[in-house]
Amino acid sequence: VQRIIIPVTRMHEILGILIIFTNQKNFDVTQNDFLQSIAAQLSSAIVQASLFLQVKQKNEELENTLNELKETQLQLINSEKMASLGQLVAGVAHEINTPLASINSNNDILSKLMQKLPENPTENDCQKFFKNLDSINKIDKEAIKRISQIVKSLKKFVRLDESDLQ
Repeated sequence: VQRIIIPVTRMHEILGILIIFTNQKNFDVTQNDFLQSIAAQLSSAIVQASLFLQVKQKNEELENTLNELKETQLQLINSEKMASLGQLVAGVAHEINTPLASINSNNDILSKLMQKLPENPTENDCQKFFKNLDSINKIDKEAIKRISQIVKSLKKFVRLDESDLQ
């Protein structure tokens, strides 16, 4: 039994060894060329399989990175939504607090006016009191109207969001 050993190489790097056992005593050039061709094809197949595994691994890494990016993007979007919502709430709170402060201030003024009102008011005292009361009432009505308008606008905004969701 004769043994033929052919190295499987790729660019001067040994990838493996092809060993053939045969009972044939002599090999001619064509048989040797044929075995060299098989070794070259085997080398090419090994390299392609290695490259395929590398590409597969890189694709998995890219897919993982893409998933991480999508998750990070979702977190950023949610953070931006929360920041926007915080700004909206702060703006609405300010818009409501301004007329409320006006009403509260008017209540304080009314309380002080009532304390200054004499026990037996003159007609002039009553006229001044009612004039002040009328002025306070107009300011309060305007403040209440403003708060009501803000609430209506918020309700419309919420309904628009609900219709988009539906």
